[in-house]
Amino acid sequence: MRDHPLVSIVILCYNYGRYLGEAIESALVQTYAPIEVIVVDDGSTDDTVAVANRYPVQLIRQPNQGVCVAGNTGFAAARGEFVLRLDADDRLAPTYVEETVAALRVHPEAHFAYTAVAYFGARQGTYPIEPFAADTLAEWNYVNASALVRRDSLRRVGGYNLNMAGCRCEDWDLWLSFAERDMPGVMVPKPLLLYRQHAGASRGTLRLASLATLRREAMMAGRLQANHPVLLANAALVRRLARLPSRLIRGEASWRFGGLLVGLYGAMLGHAMLCGLGRLALRPRGIRA
Repeated sequence: MRDHPLVSIVILCYNYGRYLGEAIESALVQTYAPIEVIVVDDGSTDDTVAVANRYPVQLIRQPNQGVCVAGNTGFAAARGEFVLRLDADDRLAPTYVEETVAALRVHPEAHFAYTAVAYFGARQGTYPIEPFAADTLAEWNYVNASALVRRDSLRRVGGYNLNMAGCRCEDWDLWLSFAERDMPGVMVPKPLLLYRQHAGASRGTLRLASLATLRREAMMAGRLQANHPVLLANAALVRRLARLPSRLIRGEASWRFGGLLVGLYGAMLGHAMLCGLGRLALRPRGIRA
C-alpha cells in the first residue's frame, strides 16, 4: 500500500439537490488526501446538476435506474485504490477517510472498513455495530453502505447485484457477498458516518407504508436467500434460530432483535417451503397400468 493512495468518494443523488452540497463539502474537507469526488446524478429533475457544478467534482448523468445501477456506474468510473459510496443526503465526518484507510493499513487481510453511524436531522442517536463475522452478518446488517472498500476487492465481488433493485438492502447483499468469499471487513468503532433522518409521514401514510414494507421485506428475504444459498441455507437459519432463546435469556441479544430475526428467517423458510411445494405440484405423476 502506498503512503497516500487515491480514494474515490462516489456520491449518489436522485432529487436530493437540496442536500447534495453538504455531502460534497463533507467529502472535500476530509483530513486525508488525495481524494476524488464523483457525483452520479440518477435522473434527477431538481437542481442536482446545478449544485454539483459548483464544486470540483466529476459529474456523471444517467437516466433514473436506481441505487444498484447508479452505484456500479460510479464504481466503474472510480480511479482510486479505495472507493466508498455516499448518499447525497448523508455526510462524512472530517476524519472518515483517514481513519478507515488507517484501519485497512493495520489490517491488510481486511477488504473493507466500516464505522459506527450517528443520526442527525429529525432524530438523533446512533446505529449499533459489531466486529465483522460472517455468521452474525447473516443475521443483521451492521455494515453501513458507506464502508471504504479496496477497489480490487470490489471488482472481485462484482459490485451491486442488480436483482436487489427495489429491496433497499443492496448494501447488505454486497457485504454478504464479501463474507461468503472469506473477504472480511474491519470495524472502526467511531460514529464517522452522519446518517440523515427525515421527518415522518402522517398516520394514514404510515399504514400504507407498512403494507408496502411487508411486501418489500418478503421480496428482500427471498432474493437474499437466493443470492447467498450457503450463508442463508435453511439449515443455517434453523441453527441460528435454535440458539436465539438462550441468547435472549443471557442478554446477548435484545427482544427487538429476536423479533426481527424471527420475522426475517421465518419469511425465508416460508418462501423456501412454498417453492418446495410448488416443485412437488409440478412433478410429473406416475401413470398407473
